[in-house]
Amino acid sequence: MCSSVPNVRNCYPKGDGISNREHMLANPILRTCVWLMGAIGCTGNLIVLWCRRFAPTTNAVHSLYLRNLALSDLLMGVYLFIIAAEDQHYRGVYLSYQYIWRHSYICKLCGFLSTLSCESSVLILTLVTWDRFVSVTQPLLRKQPSKKIAAITLITLWSFATIVSLIPLSDFTSSYFGDEFYGNNGVCLSLHIHEPYSMV
Repeated sequence: MCSSVPNVRNCYPKGDGISNREHMLANPILRTCVWLMGAIGCTGNLIVLWCRRFAPTTNAVHSLYLRNLALSDLLMGVYLFIIAAEDQHYRGVYLSYQYIWRHSYICKLCGFLSTLSCESSVLILTLVTWDRFVSVTQPLLRKQPSKKIAAITLITLWSFATIVSLIPLSDFTSSYFGDEFYGNNGVCLSLHIHEPYSMV
């Protein structure tokens, strides 16, 4: 890694800015935030799912949207917990195991979960925003969608988000995405946060 040769002006490949030779999450503040946000994300969204499941509501469709939004955000909390646990597992010896970790099934699962969470959250938020927009601008003309239509719409959105998240893992697309799409960095995000051609 470039940190081994600090006097070299141009060193390749560049680091990802998150990991170093010892730790997967090099910054202690980042490490603490990952644990904290994972706990808040999981706890908060589980509370929303619990309350929306059993609390009486006058708008079943809106409640269904919010439950699905909470579920998509819960996936991000699960992702953060996995990353935090793996960081703890590889603490102090990350460089020796970084290749194994980045090519592991758990790393691919983490990449899938984070992408699925982001995609589904954006799609569901767009759906909720559109629903609220139409309700406000055309309150008398618009008929409230049935729970069945809302469920079909949500299934479609989840299916699309799942397909988008799975495409980089498919054998049919490996020639395009390569085998390190989710394992391109230590936290298995599909963000290529260093120079894109540094590993070529």
